[in-house]
Parts: sequence; structure tokens; C-alpha cells
Amino acid sequence: MSVAPPSEPSPASLTLPPVRHLALEWWIPDDFGGMTTALLRRSRAFVTLGGATVDVLTLDPGRDYGVIVERLRERGGVIPGIRILNLWDDLAARHDLPGSPAEQAADDDGPVAGDELVPQLVAGAVRTLTRFASDCRTVLQVDHLRPDGSLLVRDRRDTAARGTLGGRRVTLFDHDGHPVMSWKKIWSLYAYWLDLLVGDEPAIAVIDSKVTARFAATYRRPNVATVHVIHSSHLAGTERPYGPLLHHRENTVRRLHDFDAVVVLTDRQRDDLQTLLGPAPNLATIPNSIALAEAPADSAPRAATAGIMLASLEEMKRIEHAIRAVAAASRQTPGLSLRIFGHGPRRALLQAEIDACGAAGSIELSGYDPHARDRFAEASFTLLTSEFEGFGLVLVEAMAAGCIPIAYDVPYGPADIIEHGVNGFLVPAGDEAALADAIARFVETDAETVAAMRARAIETARRYSDARVTGLWAALETHVLEGKMVRPVAFGLAGVQRTVVPRRGGLRVTMTFEVQRSTVAPSAVSIAVGRAQPPMEVRQPASFHRRLLKRDFEARVDFTPEQVGWMGDPATLDVALTVTIGGTTKRAEISAP
Repeated sequence: MSVAPPSEPSPASLTLPPVRHLALEWWIPDDFGGMTTALLRRSRAFVTLGGATVDVLTLDPGRDYGVIVERLRERGGVIPGIRILNLWDDLAARHDLPGSPAEQAADDDGPVAGDELVPQLVAGAVRTLTRFASDCRTVLQVDHLRPDGSLLVRDRRDTAARGTLGGRRVTLFDHDGHPVMSWKKIWSLYAYWLDLLVGDEPAIAVIDSKVTARFAATYRRPNVATVHVIHSSHLAGTERPYGPLLHHRENTVRRLHDFDAVVVLTDRQRDDLQTLLGPAPNLATIPNSIALAEAPADSAPRAATAGIMLASLEEMKRIEHAIRAVAAASRQTPGLSLRIFGHGPRRALLQAEIDACGAAGSIELSGYDPHARDRFAEASFTLLTSEFEGFGLVLVEAMAAGCIPIAYDVPYGPADIIEHGVNGFLVPAGDEAALADAIARFVETDAETVAAMRARAIETARRYSDARVTGLWAALETHVLEGKMVRPVAFGLAGVQRTVVPRRGGLRVTMTFEVQRSTVAPSAVSIAVGRAQPPMEVRQPASFHRRLLKRDFEARVDFTPEQVGWMGDPATLDVALTVTIGGTTKRAEISAP
């Protein structure tokens, strides 16, 4: 999907379509990182440059969004034109909840004698009551309350046999305690709320959260276009383009067609996804944007040996690599320092690593600081040692301040942003010795060369300005809304059969299928092979034709050794068929025999 804007977007090219704009997320954490920063900056640009208003919608229960919103206002994350709405708070405030009478009486799932309900307080009021199983860990029921204490939603998870997890019923209650609607899954409540908010208005919902994306893929409305942004690698390892999928990405990656558009942050990830899964006309590249100073310049005094790192203290960030590399580089370049901003579960382990390296005087865990990005202007270099990224927004933010990035060459982002030796340095992923050497060589580089690198880094960062990125979004949204005008075709798949035959080191997969309830022939067919565990899938377009005598279709794909050789025994591979007719795509899966 081509959405490239002009090099300098005109005001007209920045104007977003006149529809309702939603950002559908799971939550906004107190100490949010890159993804939340990106969605708030995108929303701000949509308001200030695109002429839109944006509702940021969250689905998580049990948090005080009044405090969260006020904190965001203080930081500039929420401005006039951006509204944050939480499902539970919004439903609790509504007095008119449309629906049909629920199937069960209001007290069918209520507490019985002996039940112990554990309360959770939010803003001084009990907002949830939770019933656990006998193991004191398994949740069997959650009652969500309004601030006045009345029952809002009862989520019971042991309807098959009380006391044992199994069977679910989610019931919405009005202020008088009468059941309004009842569903068998929580996603139906999410859909009910979105329908209340949007009504018949045309809308675009951008989904950043991988958790929320699983629900959003099922939310299909003719007036609502869904756009999922993938903020990290879809692969479990560093080998690309073929390899196992990340377990929390597999559902989304297998069903990209369930969204009106899917956005990745780099061309490299877009190309890898299409190599893995075949052509995807709804796939686009739009990077994250950053705020640029009016006249960025490398005028601030900074010590050549001062390093900085912004990262959550989690295992996948591999911060211990940075600690050991700086400690090693210090042995040939005295005076090196590194401040690490962020917090997380590995703080104690990382402090122990600092102490073991004898670097307590030069490497500091500085904790979470919402203004940490301002310190890029004081540092000479920054490090990125993650196992994977989706873009590496922190690299661009550093470069905008003239802070030189030294990064592992991981998928995805660093190699798309950094030109090695020109505006930063790329280091083989996981190579601590090479990282230490790159740090030492940069610190010892002459001042004139370093100044030129800083200037080029600042120039690179300009490519990711709010204006340029908003222009990309305006073009994408226009394209997506045009696609929504294609009428969906109601059809079904039946009689799906598979034949898998090894061929020249690869696989020939043949599938037959019937199309029901439609006389229109498929416009596209693809076949995938893969596994559930570890999650993997390779999909390619199929050649197909109608078999006149049998009145069904036959489709075939020849997978090459490169595509499937890494997947193991072909006899144990699952197969999936994807068929598109008009604006509708259906998928049928057949497990290995």
C-alpha cells in the first residue's frame, strides 16, 4: 500500500478525513514507554496538524483515570481535542443503557453463603469484588461496581459448575440492579460499548495494543475502519524473514486480513511480513513521529564520555550487555559514564551486575523519569541492546538532540534509521565485545568528525517529524475509507480438503473447497503451512481453478525449501486456506493428521 507523502507536506495533505478518530488501547500505564508515547504523540498531531479530535479508549478495569488524565495534562500528553475514555468509567456514568432483557435474573450469579469477595479500591471507593477458587489464585467471578456501590457488570467464570473454572457469563446491570444484556464472553461487552460510542457515525479506530488487537480483529462494522499498528517484531528470534512467530503476535499475524489496514514502522518489517505471508494489500509502513525543536543544534555542552540509555528494566532489553560493554570500554577509555533511565523487575539484578563489574561509580540506574528524554541533549551517545524492536523510537529521539546512537542490529528499526559510521553505529546483535569496541572508538573520535555525525543525526531525525508522519496517516486513512466502500460478500467455505506432498526439497500443497451462498468466484486464494507450537506460518498466493465436473475449486502452492525447510517434518504441519471474494476474506484451518 503506497502512502508516501510529499517531501514537505502541504497543509491540505495533512488534513485527516472528517470522521471520528479513535485510539483503542488496553490501558495507559503510569510509567508508560515507547508505544504509549507514540500513540499520544500521534493523537496530538492528529489534533494540531490533522484537524481531528481523538478519543483514546481504554478497556482495563480498576484504575483511577481521573488521576492518570491529570498527570498526562501536566506532561502535555493530553491537550484540548484529546479525550481519554475508559470503558468501565463511561458505562458506570451512563443512565440509559440500551439492550434487550438479559436471559437470567439479576441474582442468578450473586454471592452465596460462604463466598469470600475480595474488594479493590479505586479513588477511595470499592470498584471490584473478586471471588477466587479454593486455590486462592483462580478467578471465578468479578463484580464491577459503580462509584456509588451499585452493580455495573458481573463477570462469572464458573457457570458450568460453581466453584470450578469453566463457562462464562458477563451481565450488564442498570442503576436499579436490573440486567440489561448478557453475553458469553467479555469481548461482546467491549463491542457493545464501542457501538454505544460510535453509533452510525463513520469512524477510524487505530489499535496499538497487541492485547486489544485480538478483540479488534473481530470487531467488524460497516462504518468503522480498523487499523492495527504493530510496534515490535512479529518474530520470536533474530533470524529473518523466516522463523517462529512471537506467541503474543501469532493470532494477529495469521489474520492480518481481519483489519482494514495494518501498519508497521519500517519497510524492512513490511517486506519480511510479505515474504512470510505473501502479498498483503492492506499492509503499510508509517514510522512513529517525534517532536523536533524549532532550531535543533548541537550547542549544549556535553561530555564526550557521557552515555545515556532509556529502557524498561526487562530481560528482552539486555541492559546487562550495555553495563558490561561500558565497563569493558572504560578499561581503555577512562572516564566513561552511563545513566540508565527506566524501571522494571530486573533492577536488583542489574545493580548486582554493575557492582560485579566494579562500575558503581560510573554506571547508574536512575529510575523512571518522565522527562528523561530531555537529557539526550546532555549526553554524547546512547545505547540500544534489545533482542528486538519495532522501530526504535528512542534512537530517533536521541538523534534529534544530536546524541549518537550505538545499537545492536536487531529487527526492526536500527538498520532502517542508522547509517553506520555516518549518523550512528550498528553492532552485530548480542556481540558485547563489538559493542564495547564501538563505544571506545566513538569516544576517541576527533571532535570535528563527531560534530559532523551529530549534524547528520539531527538531519536524519527530521524525516520523522510530526508533519511528515501525519501526512502519511492522512493518505492511509483516505485509502482505507475508500476500501470500506467495497461491499462485503456473504459466503462460506465447505468441503475443504488438503493434500501435502514433498517435492524437490519443498512441499506441494493442494486444497479443494466449495464456496457456499455466493455465485461470485474468488478474487484471491492463498495457502499456508505452519504449526500451533511453536507458532509458525508461511503463506503464499495459490493458483486456483473451478473443477467443473465436481463444482468446487482446486488451489495449489509449491513451497520452496527455503520457505519450509526450517519447519520440521512436513507430515506434522497444519494447513490453512484463505479465500477472498469482494471485500470479504474467510480462513479455514486443517490440523495435521
